[in-house]
Amino acid sequence: MYMPGATAVGISFDDGIVLASERRIAYGNFLVSKSTKKTFPLTPNVAAACAGLVADMQLLSLQIKALAKIRKMEIKRDVPPNSIAKMMSNLM
Repeated sequence: MYMPGATAVGISFDDGIVLASERRIAYGNFLVSKSTKKTFPLTPNVAAACAGLVADMQLLSLQIKALAKIRKMEIKRDVPPNSIAKMMSNLM
């Protein structure tokens, strides 16, 4: 039995990161979409990519964006990446 998978790749370098993913969603051998977004900017300095359960990741990214904006207003500065990771961990 062949189970196709999805791909998401992240590469870091001195000045930042590069995230990439394919755009198609498949359910078994059935191609659902060829133009789905699987990389999500969360803040100007933090992004996420997914390789499965795209609907869950889309909702999670929207919630994290909102929480990050609220936190930024509370602390009056940019939210550090480790705080974003902790928020995402808590929500999951």
